[in-house]
Amino acid sequence: RWPERPKSPAELVRGVVKLHEARVAVHRAYDGAFKHLLTGDGGGARAIARMYPFVVASVTARFQALSDGVRAAIAALEAAAAEAGARDEASEIREAVELVKKLQGFEQARLQLVAMHHVEQSQLRTASGGNQDGCAQIRQRLGGTAEEIEEIVSELRH
Repeated sequence: RWPERPKSPAELVRGVVKLHEARVAVHRAYDGAFKHLLTGDGGGARAIARMYPFVVASVTARFQALSDGVRAAIAALEAAAAEAGARDEASEIREAVELVKKLQGFEQARLQLVAMHHVEQSQLRTASGGNQDGCAQIRQRLGGTAEEIEEIVSELRH
């Protein structure tokens, strides 16, 4: 989180990067919880059925809060761009807005892919069988999405 009253667009962008870092931590925890439910002691189909909905609800609430912060940053950056008017700074701020919006879209896509990957993995481990090729394709798409996200974040850092 950033201070209540950010002093500059640069501070807003730094706040977005911090929110991204928090998202990464939530993704790791989400995936770790899923893997524990799937393969840990007492894990398996019953553990997934019983506890995964709770994990998803918790993660969803956390991602919602993080997304709210990013959307607030977008609104503040758009206001800063409007205030800057025709000055050179305005185009840089508008560019930051577009990058943050793009980041937000990729983050949403990544969350959907992670959920799909969890479904495929759980089906592979249970009687329903699952699809090994489908799981691999999702993993590949996740990798591409993660690369896109990191490129955007790298641009925002500079």
